[in-house]
Amino acid sequence: MVTSRGLRVTSLGIFILLLSACSVLTPETSRKNELFRKLDEYVAQYNYALSSPNRDVLGMVEEELSKIARKDREVLVTALKDFKNDYEQGLAAFAIGFLPEPGIHAKLLPLLEKGSLKVKYNALGSVGILARKGFARFVDFDQTLFLRLMEEPDYEIISGSLFALKHMMTSVAESPEIISRTRKLVFHPHPRVRNEAIALVGVVGCHEAYEDIIKSRFDSQPLIRRNAAVAAGMLKMNEAVPDLIEFLIDPDTDVVKAAHTWLVKITGKNYGPSYSLWKERYTEWLAELLRYYSCSVHPDQKEPASGRCKICKRQLIPKEMIYLCEVHTDVLKGEPGSCPQCGVKLVIKEKPIEPDAHYYCPAHRDVIKFEEGNCPVCSKPLQRKGKSSEK
Repeated sequence: MVTSRGLRVTSLGIFILLLSACSVLTPETSRKNELFRKLDEYVAQYNYALSSPNRDVLGMVEEELSKIARKDREVLVTALKDFKNDYEQGLAAFAIGFLPEPGIHAKLLPLLEKGSLKVKYNALGSVGILARKGFARFVDFDQTLFLRLMEEPDYEIISGSLFALKHMMTSVAESPEIISRTRKLVFHPHPRVRNEAIALVGVVGCHEAYEDIIKSRFDSQPLIRRNAAVAAGMLKMNEAVPDLIEFLIDPDTDVVKAAHTWLVKITGKNYGPSYSLWKERYTEWLAELLRYYSCSVHPDQKEPASGRCKICKRQLIPKEMIYLCEVHTDVLKGEPGSCPQCGVKLVIKEKPIEPDAHYYCPAHRDVIKFEEGNCPVCSKPLQRKGKSSEK
């Protein structure tokens, strides 16, 4: 016979046993929890590696994440569908980017549409990573989705969208509307948005954004200045040389390294990272660039050095290119720039044959006119030069 006190004790014991049974985790649950704990750590390591100049660290972290994604694919795919668990869904969205599998990007689409901010951000990062490896393409997505995401008030969603697009788009023609919106983001208040916007316009070759990119040379963030140097080189090539030379005076070594790398790529010269030396040799390089040799009979046969025409074997004749204003054709310059009279960008064309007499400015010898007048730069009277000026 059990007393009422005994019943109370027995009931309490049973309750404790039931509670203990409920609190014991199954091996499967324990393993799942350990998986997401490990992923949480790798997210932190990955973000740190992104800002590290040592790219080997990033490669090692990506390799470990790829192993986890392949091993626990089914757990991650299941977590992607659970919109009640932001924590696991967000980590799964991040990890799935390291699963090199055709069509895997489709599993991220619902997250981009209705996931939380953190989930969307991680999903966008994965889209970019998959695109970089060839497993996601711009044509696989509805561009209106990205236009909506770029309008989000959260800077992480905007920068994440630009990051994904940077790895998918190759030209402005793919979506002029997206690139037009990206140009406005070059001056966004948050540096991460500015950085990704500059990178995207450079990748797609948006030449209209060149001047905006050059203004980023004065940005407070070194990474943005570095990417501006890279984008400038990608966008304008030869015309970017004088601007890239100015990047060499940047106090950050990574910015200088980026500018120097592109100067070497563009000019084929290597004067080291010295600002003064590049400044000194720029005029010499430009004169060499603007000089070429062509055939009098076959003018399309052009060579950078003296020789003979490949078609008719005639001796090639030296020619010279020059920058001129299409509106004020008497304004000629030996380097890229804008017309001092109307501000229109100068275009490069074959230098016209000068008459016996022309007028030039002693202070600005790249200003040449074929009639009397004043220098449009300093307003001083032009001086006459040529055979007809000789007495």
